[in-house]
Amino acid sequence: MRHKGATTTTEPSTAPIAETFSLMSKLTITQHQILRTLAASADPLRVDDIAESLDLHNNTAREALTALQEKGLVSRQRSSTEGRGRPYWLYQATVSTDPDVVLQEFGNFSAAVTKYVCATSENPTQSAEKIGRLWAKEMLGAPEIPDHSTIDAHTAVTHNLAVHTAKIRLFLSRLGFEARPGEDASIIKLQRCPFRKRNNSSSGLVCAIHQGMTDEIVRTLSRGYLGTEVLPSSGPGCCTIHLVQQKHTEHGHGSSHPSTLVE
Repeated sequence: MRHKGATTTTEPSTAPIAETFSLMSKLTITQHQILRTLAASADPLRVDDIAESLDLHNNTAREALTALQEKGLVSRQRSSTEGRGRPYWLYQATVSTDPDVVLQEFGNFSAAVTKYVCATSENPTQSAEKIGRLWAKEMLGAPEIPDHSTIDAHTAVTHNLAVHTAKIRLFLSRLGFEARPGEDASIIKLQRCPFRKRNNSSSGLVCAIHQGMTDEIVRTLSRGYLGTEVLPSSGPGCCTIHLVQQKHTEHGHGSSHPSTLVE
């Protein structure tokens, strides 16, 4: 149902996506039904519209809408009326009710980036890896990334590789990779790739972005003692990450060889 425009709008939530999904997981059945109804509608809806579509009492719908608005999941705006009659509130969802939408758009964006790189760069693979490293540096600037600068890196990496790998695995899982432990502490198995999109002719560059991103993160968190080797798998969306010990130099850089570190 289409309604005439708005005069006042409540601000939508600017909370991090993880916080939004956490809020959504705690909704009541009625709140969730209303949020799904609003998310599926192309137009803002009145309380009457929502109550009728879900066979709810108007007061029940209004109470649930108020709770959703307080959580930042719904916004409302005043209708514009012509002639007689009071303006009424129109409600709309400010978030998607499908978490996979975020990952799907992640794939679409990475496909666009890799196609542009392929068309404009003299060395697309190198450029894609640099993009991954720059992206990692942006993420590493976030406060939730652990700072290992006060730890003796060689001791930490040598004796606590399993702990170090677990932190990296959890971080990658937060990005949508569904990271799992491998055969030993130097291996991480990725069950899903949020970068990859079907029918993307530049999918090899997606792996280069992934290589640059993971290697930069691991090198930084291990203070240069570990690097990574990303091995694409024949399985759909599955890759293997090998953590490899670096031949440490004065500046913390150098070639790598398979890790022989122990837990």
